[in-house]
Amino acid sequence: GGITHQDCAGHKGTIGPGDVQWMTIGRGIIHS
Repeated sequence: GGITHQDCAGHKGTIGPGDVQWMTIGRGIIHS
């Protein structure tokens, strides 16, 4: 039950349940 994302800058990551999307905080990154 994780969420795999890729942002407009080409970064990829998997967010697990309860994890914080720290890389996106305050950066205005849009996930697809």
